[in-house]
Amino acid sequence: MSSLAAEFAVTGVLARPPVFGQLSEVGRLLDAPPTVRAGVALVSTLLFGGGTLYWFGGRLNEAVDASAESPALSLLYGVMAYVLVVFLVGYAFSQLSRIGVASPLLSSVLVAVLGLFVLSLVGYGFAVDGAWVAESTGMSDPWVGLVLVAAFTAMVWLVAPFLVGLLVWGAVAAVGLGGPARRWVHASEPRPNAE
Repeated sequence: MSSLAAEFAVTGVLARPPVFGQLSEVGRLLDAPPTVRAGVALVSTLLFGGGTLYWFGGRLNEAVDASAESPALSLLYGVMAYVLVVFLVGYAFSQLSRIGVASPLLSSVLVAVLGLFVLSLVGYGFAVDGAWVAESTGMSDPWVGLVLVAAFTAMVWLVAPFLVGLLVWGAVAAVGLGGPARRWVHASEPRPNAE
């Protein structure tokens, strides 16, 4: 058994998979060794970013241009997109619990939905970042760029404390997500006529 798989088994991450909705179970990842956190980050980045590249790979050029225009604004808009998703799911849960519909099963479903939304946003951001890295280094394959970005963020998870790893992982993805989000938000603004 590889050392990474052994650490997953020893820490209980594989021995007792988390049940959605139980934050104490998800909290086990906080106590996991850095190699486990780095492995989870690498796999989730490649899985969700790779899914985005697979389905939307040919249409990421405009997203790369939008993120490259202003990386600082892209970071801000990407963070706002995360906050919006967390707010919407949290609001839905609070309204359902207020009317008495929130059950443990519904809580589990809402946590799963929130996790999938956030991971999908992160995957899109990483796919854009990967395409950006590939384009700026002269590589023709955005998959190589995705692997490089995923490896970089996994290394941060490996050497940095949990909070720093989470912030860097989220910020890198937010830059890739924020450019297209910024263009989408401002798409309905009137444009001056170019004459």
